[in-house]
Amino acid sequence: MFFMRQKYQARKLGAREILFHFKILFLLHFFIVKGRAICTVNERGENMKVLNIEDTNKDLEPFEKNYLPGMFLFHQGFPAETFFIVLKGTVELVSEQDDKIIVVTYVGPGSCLGERLLVETGLYPRAFGARALTEVKCIEIRKDILNNLHLSSPRSLVQILSTSLEVCINRLARMNSLISHLRSFSSRNRLLYLILFFYNNHGRFLPQGKEVVLQEDMIRFYIDVPRIEIQKMLLNLQTKKIIKKTRDSIYLITNEAALRDLISNSQPESDYTFPWELTAA
Repeated sequence: MFFMRQKYQARKLGAREILFHFKILFLLHFFIVKGRAICTVNERGENMKVLNIEDTNKDLEPFEKNYLPGMFLFHQGFPAETFFIVLKGTVELVSEQDDKIIVVTYVGPGSCLGERLLVETGLYPRAFGARALTEVKCIEIRKDILNNLHLSSPRSLVQILSTSLEVCINRLARMNSLISHLRSFSSRNRLLYLILFFYNNHGRFLPQGKEVVLQEDMIRFYIDVPRIEIQKMLLNLQTKKIIKKTRDSIYLITNEAALRDLISNSQPESDYTFPWELTAA
């Protein structure tokens, strides 16, 4: 009887845990799908819903903060003490090296910065700096407040977790698809795929096209290609008028179709897919 009772209690505990997880999933679904959302534009120019914490939860209004162009949200190497969700505007992630600031990529509405604070027990150094390119409005919450948010505002915590989870899932999907395309034996193809990946996921819309960061060190972080080969390829794309250099390491891609044609003409059409353009289900 003792063992049967212990087994029964274990089963009851399991059922409670399952019920708890179902409640969490329901809340996540409610806030992501049923909650009010703003509409932004994704890399392909299509409408994409992003959770609008500003509208769905007034409890987070005290944590809203505005940055003017050129202002830093945080600096590289400094301890990460705050978590950010960008609501409006464009933020540059920058590498700060010997008084030289190099733009690495752009992030926009719906993006999270410092999400490691949600799981880290202590502080960690920022890998990059973050600087406002345009006027930026964001949610900024300190770690100590995050730690107690489950008591003061459970709804806010659920919204933050659901937003962070959605961002991380999409990042993982993009990285998985990029890895699959970087398996090519051709350095040329790998570089073209990488440029298209930056175009689709990290580009900044301008009237003339889309601006992307194509820094040599960043490219070499993804693919092991000699610098001279990268320089020749970028120069070749400029000659073909597919990209145009606007400033140091910043290029304007004016002809996306021509860039795709270069890739499709280098392999059978049946193998020509771009799964990173698909959003995670």
